[in-house]
Amino acid sequence: LDQMGAMLTNPTLTAPPVLGGPDDLVEEIKTSWAIGLSGSIEFPIKDLQVEAGATVVLGYINGKLDFRINEILLKINRDPAFTLEARVALSFGGEKVGFEAAAKMIVLGNGLDASFKYWKFKSGGFELGASITLSTRAGIITGPVTWLSIGGGFNFNTATNIYEVWLNGEVTNTGSTRDVMFVKIAKLGILFATNQCGPKPVVEANGGLYIKNEQWLEVRIKADFCRMMFLLDMNGLIPTIPGLAKVNVRGTVFAAAAWDNQPACLFVYLNASMNFHFINGNITFGLGVNLDKNRRNLPTEVLTAWPNIGQKALERNGQYFNAFYVGAFLDVPRQQGSFSVGVGSFTALGLTYNVYGNASAEFYAKFSRTELGLAVRIDAGASGSVTILGATLNGEAKLLATLNGGYDQVWYINGNISASMAVWFGNAGCNSVSIRWGGCFGIPYPCGWKWCCKPKWCSKEVCPIPVGIGGAKICFNVNAGFDYRQGRATRISLGR
Repeated sequence: LDQMGAMLTNPTLTAPPVLGGPDDLVEEIKTSWAIGLSGSIEFPIKDLQVEAGATVVLGYINGKLDFRINEILLKINRDPAFTLEARVALSFGGEKVGFEAAAKMIVLGNGLDASFKYWKFKSGGFELGASITLSTRAGIITGPVTWLSIGGGFNFNTATNIYEVWLNGEVTNTGSTRDVMFVKIAKLGILFATNQCGPKPVVEANGGLYIKNEQWLEVRIKADFCRMMFLLDMNGLIPTIPGLAKVNVRGTVFAAAAWDNQPACLFVYLNASMNFHFINGNITFGLGVNLDKNRRNLPTEVLTAWPNIGQKALERNGQYFNAFYVGAFLDVPRQQGSFSVGVGSFTALGLTYNVYGNASAEFYAKFSRTELGLAVRIDAGASGSVTILGATLNGEAKLLATLNGGYDQVWYINGNISASMAVWFGNAGCNSVSIRWGGCFGIPYPCGWKWCCKPKWCSKEVCPIPVGIGGAKICFNVNAGFDYRQGRATRISLGR
């Protein structure tokens, strides 16, 4: 019946919604029949738009009749002065009996949101909850702070022994407006789950900073005194150059004391990514102490940040983080283009270019054993041509360099570099000049026999007079490397 009611309330659903969680106990039931009805009607009242509707489900389950009013809807609208929308759900059978109601009213730009629910469970206990939020156009001034909206609520469930109260609202500095800046306190609450934790609470807060109606920062804080853990998560998007560049900042701090046969641990993470029109950058800072990826109750925020920690800083096949890590990456995506001025196939002035490049660096130091490492890599290249009065000069250059070093019971460092460069015009091999020859004539020579014993003559063209340069190319290539490890001879290589 819950699935039927959900589909009647939201006709856009193409499949029955999955209700409950993967660990919920499912009672075997026998349904003889069930039916659901949904409808609404609009009333033609002068200057008012009035709509009323209802969703009803009825079924015969486990030998008993189960009847629910899944939703009663009432809408009254008189723009722009008054708007009211109210919804009520009722249940008269099944596992729970009671009702849940929610209403939203706007009068001359001032709003009121309220909800109330009461459910009595067949298995024992009840659930009671309510919430209210007031918003005003002028705001409620309390010294240097103006409340654009303020509210709160509670939810008590004696069946599960979970009790929660919270506050919510939106604030800005006095003298400012919502369009300029405001802070949204989505929820600031305290929860008691006495079955699991007794009197130990869970305090949680989340909200965001909005500037010019764009979210710049989102913050979540959770202090769980039952499981003895603390979480701080921040996510910010800062448009440093509007329309051209943005900086995304993500930070997470997670700390937990020894609990349920799990050791104490710490995780500190900060990531900043920069997206410009022609260049992208990323830097990551991570600190882990006794952190196991398979730890029970590990927050999703930690698992989301885990892939950004370099594999060299992790242990146990990437499942354990007990190290300090810094990583940086810079990327110039391939950029290419051309420009030319000419008549027909003749180019008086022309230019083409093609450039790319990326660089990365990582450093880590492990705490489980004395081990640290550094890795640097650079890969870049460029090519292009310049044409003046039909003559074209081409060029290209490439660079690939790596450097690795550190300590793993002994000190070590090694590196390699490969670089090449070429400049040319026309057609020629590396470090050579090609000459165009003229004054050509043919030299006859016998190349076979015809019928009746007559020789067959062929001709080879010979051009003995130099008339110009066909092309020239200058090339440079170098490959070098070295490898030092404490306690053995250093190896050096150099080639072309």
